[in-house]
Amino acid sequence: MSRGGKNGGQAERELSSMLFGNLFDGIAETRMLVLADGPLNGVPFASLAVPGTAEQLLVDRFVLGYAPSLGLAMENARPSRSGNTRVAVVSDPVYAADDRRLRSARTGVNGTLRSAPPASANKLTRLPYSALEASAVTKAFGSADTIQLSGFDATPERVLQLPARELAVLHFATHAVAREDSPEQSALYLSEYTPDGVLLMDSRLTANDIARSGLRADVVVLSGCATGDGTALRGEGVLGLAYGFLANGSHSVVATLWPIEDASTARFMNEFYLAYRASGRAADALRAAQLHTRGKAATAVWSSFVVRANEFP
Repeated sequence: MSRGGKNGGQAERELSSMLFGNLFDGIAETRMLVLADGPLNGVPFASLAVPGTAEQLLVDRFVLGYAPSLGLAMENARPSRSGNTRVAVVSDPVYAADDRRLRSARTGVNGTLRSAPPASANKLTRLPYSALEASAVTKAFGSADTIQLSGFDATPERVLQLPARELAVLHFATHAVAREDSPEQSALYLSEYTPDGVLLMDSRLTANDIARSGLRADVVVLSGCATGDGTALRGEGVLGLAYGFLANGSHSVVATLWPIEDASTARFMNEFYLAYRASGRAADALRAAQLHTRGKAATAVWSSFVVRANEFP
């Protein structure tokens, strides 16, 4: 099941040469802040080649972070660890009328329907690997301080009731839609049905909802399609889902540049959380996961993820 992908090649090598030239000659630093503007907000810098090298990519040489402006990055010193320990995971929503969980909730019997009822209004399909992704988060942090909102509990109402000021991590493994024409309506799509089969009027958690609610965490992970996309505004970065969480005070947001595939994303997130648990730094953990995954998955999988923050990586 696809959450997507892109292909690299000669065009990326030419772009890297044009952007960087001999910038890295004599440079010993290992951390790089990207201040992308306009179309560059959608460039997977991690997978760009280091000019003048045969095989080395930027991810091989640098920990990468993305900020909307140098002024914001210099104004905000990297925060110390907040001391927050609670983790919230939103995963595996109920999207379709023929979902087995809906039948089970109605009858108490789990089985396969022989004829499919009408699909839900948005025709969203279940993400079977998002439950495994949620398990990886729980395994990394333990269940004692982890809040699980899955299935029928994965609703906007329940999400907005989370203790935002206490959260170290807020993870979404759901469908998402980024809207360049109306970035405040970019949304995470949550459960569309109640256990008794009632179709909810609106299952979306929009960027506007996020901004109004103050929902935040030290690290927010938006493991859905193109969650880092939106409308690029000079000096402000990309307006959309990630922007809303950063504006609320989240330290960093892990988002995606394009649609991502369900199963490979779950495996990638397992690597990310193993690394994040050890380092406590999102940019370092993302790089570790990318390096570990680089030889096992297509470039489109690992290079889609970026860390957006108003600070140096």
